[in-house]
Parts: sequence; C-alpha cells; structure tokens
Amino acid sequence: AYLKLEPNSAPALLAMAESTTFEAEATAFTAKAQALMTRHAIDAALLQGQTGQNNEHPVTIRVPVDAPYADAKSFLLQTVARAGRCRSVFDADLALSSVVGFAGDLAGVELLFTSLLLQAQTALTDAAKRAPAGTRTRSQSYRSAFLVAYAGRIGDRLSEINEAVFAEVEAEHGSAFL
Repeated sequence: AYLKLEPNSAPALLAMAESTTFEAEATAFTAKAQALMTRHAIDAALLQGQTGQNNEHPVTIRVPVDAPYADAKSFLLQTVARAGRCRSVFDADLALSSVVGFAGDLAGVELLFTSLLLQAQTALTDAAKRAPAGTRTRSQSYRSAFLVAYAGRIGDRLSEINEAVFAEVEAEHGSAFL
C-alpha cells in the first residue's frame, strides 16, 4: 500500500525537497511546507476561538536521536520544535528527545525534522563531492559543525516563514487573532 499525498500538502512538498538535487528548490519546498503547517495551526486556533471548543491538551512524543552527531541532531530537533510551537528536551543517555506540544504541531515537527535530517545528509554528501582535495569534509568535527550551522540556518528560515504567515493572517484578521 502506497501513501497517497495531496499535491500541495506539507508531506508532498517535503518529499519533493528530499528528492531534488538543487538546494534552492529544496529550500523553497521546505519553506512552503512550513508555511502550510503554520497556517494550518493558526486556522485551527481561529476556529477553536470562534466555536469556544478546546478539548485539546498538550501531549509528549519521543523522537529517537541516533549517533553519530546526536547533540547536533537534537539541536536541529529543538530548533524545529520551537518553530513548530513545541518544546524539546534531549536525553543523551537514552538517545532520544521528548517533544511537548499539541498533537497537530507535534506531527508537523516530527515530519519536518525527519525531512531536514535527510536534506542535511544530502547537503553533507554534496559538500564532500565538491570539496577540494585534502579537505576534511568527512571528519567528525566538520560534520558536527556542519549540522549545528545547518540547524542555525534552518531556525532563521523557519522564524522568517512564521513571521510572514503571522503578518499575512494579521492583515486578514487584524492583530486580535493572536
């Protein structure tokens, strides 16, 4: 059984981001997926505000964060969680992170984190191919630093995307939506 994805859904966009060989295209697909997830969360909150029904409570999921570079990967998860309106705590002894948030947000965080890990691996492989002879692109310190820097860039991009979506909704509904 194959998973059928809607053409403009966040999972479909992230699948396209993972499969492209062009960094700019992957960035655009990932940005659109984040914008859709953020807009969905805002729309759900607006609907709950209009109906007065809010039976949802925060829940926790556990996300395995495997070696190597578990610290850098957990930092990426923490960055994605923050942008997805969740919080993450890494336990190195158990090699997993606990992520707390509402169910819809948690699903988005887990989906985006997994996709970004795949995209980071592709970027690392490409960097190794393009590196001049004698560079240490395969060293542990290089790869760890790359992932930390990658997480930082992703965090900046996700924040910009969220701010743009907030501004768009604020233009539609006024500042009262918050």
